[in-house]
Amino acid sequence: MTAKTKVTAAIANAVDPCEEDLPPLQAPEVTPAMFYGLVGDVMRAAADGTEVHPAAAGLAFMSFAGVALGRNRYVQIGDTPHHARLYTVHVGRSSIAGKGMALALTVRVRLACEYGRAPLLSALAGNFHDGGLSSREGLAWLIRDASDTNDKDGEPIDAGVSDKRLFVVEEELANVLKQSARDGNTLSAAIRSAWDGHDIAPATKTNRTRASKPHIGMHACITPGELESALGTQELTNGFANRFLFCWAERRGIVPFPAATPTATVEALAQRLKGAIDHAATEGGIAVSAGARDRFAVFYRAHRHGFGTSMLVRGLLERYPPYAWRLALLFALLDGLDEITEGHMNAALAWLAYCRESTTLVFSSATLEAEAGDAAELGEKIINEITRAGGAMDREPLRLAIGKPSKRDLDAALGQRIDAGEIAEASEPRQGGGRPLRRYVLKGAGKFGQFGRFGSAPSEKQTADAAPFVPVCSAVGGDGDQTVQTAEAPLFVESHARQQTAQTAQTSGGVSLSGQHSSGTAPCPRCDGEGCPYCNHVGMPGIVREEVDV
Repeated sequence: MTAKTKVTAAIANAVDPCEEDLPPLQAPEVTPAMFYGLVGDVMRAAADGTEVHPAAAGLAFMSFAGVALGRNRYVQIGDTPHHARLYTVHVGRSSIAGKGMALALTVRVRLACEYGRAPLLSALAGNFHDGGLSSREGLAWLIRDASDTNDKDGEPIDAGVSDKRLFVVEEELANVLKQSARDGNTLSAAIRSAWDGHDIAPATKTNRTRASKPHIGMHACITPGELESALGTQELTNGFANRFLFCWAERRGIVPFPAATPTATVEALAQRLKGAIDHAATEGGIAVSAGARDRFAVFYRAHRHGFGTSMLVRGLLERYPPYAWRLALLFALLDGLDEITEGHMNAALAWLAYCRESTTLVFSSATLEAEAGDAAELGEKIINEITRAGGAMDREPLRLAIGKPSKRDLDAALGQRIDAGEIAEASEPRQGGGRPLRRYVLKGAGKFGQFGRFGSAPSEKQTADAAPFVPVCSAVGGDGDQTVQTAEAPLFVESHARQQTAQTAQTSGGVSLSGQHSSGTAPCPRCDGEGCPYCNHVGMPGIVREEVDV
């Protein structure tokens, strides 16, 4: 069974012969954290007395609101400014997904925002298009710049479109995918550029249509069958598919006579959106609270590890870190605030968790995810054995120590840990000739930066004050990370998601980096305080290994 055909099989819960002993993948469940602020009120209003799935209604509204808020406000992450610009896809089986009804309340709110405005004024919530997309030139035309050719009076022949906000509803995403598959069609490239906020500029002599500083949001709908037949390997690997948030949602219950959302409720929702649009008109960056940064750091480490997730799904989730900031920014702007708080980040991550489960359901299978989970479990055994061996082991002794897994399973587990930056592979000549010995060595730092798996980047205040930073080994084991910061000192302590509670660092006294915390917390679980490459942070530049004062 190919990855492509697994799409329909997974969605329909069809039983593949190799999956008979595995439970089918389950549809995601809406969580309370997703019902945040104005988005949550739209979700409740849309689902009240109807069959509308609240996640589908919230998804459509967020995509629309992200466009309406514009690109004047942004959150700066590194050298990249992120705006509240979303591409969303509602996935569900034909006739029971309820795609049209999920979008209906968003349409009413949009119309309520524009009601009573003068015809010559630009739309308060931006431009709207639902007639389908076919080419880069057509997309650029919708928000085109003024022409560079003037009439006899010196005025542009085409004044263009001054408002670069555009909300696109593509009720048949399969149409876009088919158009993109045509030879010479550049629609896919234009959609990718627009997600990044780059200018749309067709490179042709005969068509000089250009759209600068576009702010385009897209909400699309598709069935699993259409997705299987229209989404090719190229779209899965060229960065097109992972620019979309996939949301699995189908109608709930049977309601012969669904209730209409009261007009007063629609107008109240529209007024709140209008206020947010007015607030977002001021240009400039938005601040990020310490709590929001900590929550993102926890998510980011787990995301970059990727343990227990198939490679296909990992590729489709690649842009979840920027989406976390875009969603958190959206929630902050809808609140009329100039700072992303921990609550905003919590809501953003709740939505990403739902979309992650949806993506797994749509694109993967029980077999693929079970294999990824087995590789993660085997990888943990590998780390433990190498640690007990002093930080390095040859391949064959390692294989014997972890239960003689097959070459395929061992390679998969080792590959995960090498990609995660936890171990490195080295080859050494074998005495007497023959194949070289393959040795695996624990790394003090890897893909996640100089602070390593158990370390954590210094806080913003630490960076500003150039205060010394002391990474501390965790007192518990596991794969998922959770960061706790004490109020008295700029010290981060990592704990892990498999534990019921996080371990909090004590700030009195010193901290030994040789495996035992002199402040009274538990010793390193991998060496029980005897010292190991993990808790010593071997090879990490600038780390003090003796006892220090904090």
